[in-house]
Order: sequence, then C-alpha cells, then structure tokens
Amino acid sequence: MSNLLSNPTLSGFSLGRYFTDKQGKVGTIENPNNWEFVALPRESDPEKLPQSLHRDRGFVISAGYRSWEAAYVQKGVQLEANQRYLARAIFKPDINFPGGQKVDLTAVTWRFRMQAGDKVVEQDWDVTHKGQYKQEETFEFVFETTEALTVEYQFWARSFYAGNDADLDVYQLTLEPVAADVGGENVPKLGTAAAASTAPAPVQTTQNSLPDTETVEAPAAKSGKALGEVLTSSEIDEISASLHALASSNPTAAKGLNLLADALERLK
Repeated sequence: MSNLLSNPTLSGFSLGRYFTDKQGKVGTIENPNNWEFVALPRESDPEKLPQSLHRDRGFVISAGYRSWEAAYVQKGVQLEANQRYLARAIFKPDINFPGGQKVDLTAVTWRFRMQAGDKVVEQDWDVTHKGQYKQEETFEFVFETTEALTVEYQFWARSFYAGNDADLDVYQLTLEPVAADVGGENVPKLGTAAAASTAPAPVQTTQNSLPDTETVEAPAAKSGKALGEVLTSSEIDEISASLHALASSNPTAAKGLNLLADALERLK
C-alpha cells in the first residue's frame, strides 16, 4: 500500500517563530516542509513551550524542564469512504531525569488524532512498552472511515510534568490504506455514521493503552464552585505533578491518580 502523506520523513524546514518565556529563555519553532507544529501551553507562562527543530534525520520536539503538549499536523489529507487506514510513527523518546530522579516510564506519552471538522477519532495516551526510554519506537493506529473525508493527520506527544529533560526525535510519519481485516474485528470509525452511533467502537492500538483521560469530569466543590474557580494554574500544576509522581510509585492506585491529575489539568 502507498503512503498518503507528503514528506513522511519530515525533511526540510521553514521558520515558524521564536518565543521568549518569562525567564528570558528564547526558543525556536520550525515546521517541516508540508507540516505544521502545534504546541499547547501547559504552564502558567503561555510562552513556556517545547521547541521544534530540524535534524539530519527528521525533527525533534525539545522540551527541558517544562510540562508540554505538541503535535506535528498535516492538513488536507484525502480519505476514501469505507476504508481502513493505518497511521504509523517511528520516533525515539530520549527522556532524561536529572538529579537522581527515578525514571518514570509514564511521564512522556503519545497518540494519534484524526480530525475532519467536528468529526474526530483518537487514541488514549500511550507509553513506551520497551521497559526503558532511548529506544526507537514504532507506534501504530488503525481506524476506518464511513464516508469520504478531508482530514488533519495529527501525531501528539506530551509530558505531564516539568521534572524531565525531553527530546522526542520523530523520524517518520505515514498513513496507508489497508485491508478490511487489519486491526481486528472492531476499530474506531471516523465519519457521520460513526458520530451518530450510540455505542462507539473501542479504540484499537498495536500496544496497550493508558486509561481514557478525555472523559473524566472534575468534581465540583460543595460550595457550588468548580475547582477551576478555586485553584490557580500554578496550584493545579503542582497538585497534578504530585498525583502523577505518586501514581508512578503506586501501581495499584495509578489508574485513579492519573485520571484525577488529567482532569485537574483540563481546568486550566
């Protein structure tokens, strides 16, 4: 099968912009040819962002000692109706934990997201399953269309807390049509019919996924106020980081702690 994306090896680049955080540190955002780099502020300083930089092989998301969330996006990808597709990313998470910190294999996560207007299909955030960072990863996602669509192909990565020095080297991003049996009996659907379904298909990935953190509602305080009205962004960051750190050392309670931390982060 043939790849549908332009410039799958992320070669070439153009300057997006420079940014300066509150501490005066200057960063650079470069875009691979035919791609756009999107970075979401995750800290109280909206300019404390990850960098996107070209390399001899692919691109790197470089983010030292900050929480971050970012994606490489390609728009205008044409998909046929009633067709299964395989999205694949080849990358290396070069993640470091200075100062004697314990390596946290849940600290940096990634996923695919396909969007056509208000129609979206995406995975849960996933982690390395190699038992260590600094290994080349091949990550895949299978989905099926219910109608002809023009989509945004998005490969996302994030670090939920600022206590690590992250370089995520992205080497290749592809999208291919595949046979109807690839991915198993049920795969997530993208399109109008899928959106109208009362029982959405479960997400299928080639690796185990983390719990779904996109559907958790943060509890309201007894006063009737939501937590987002009571806590500042910096307080939310501090609480969230503590919950994630506790989860990494407590496997029994990890699921609930990570869900609560992600819910708090969405209050910002």
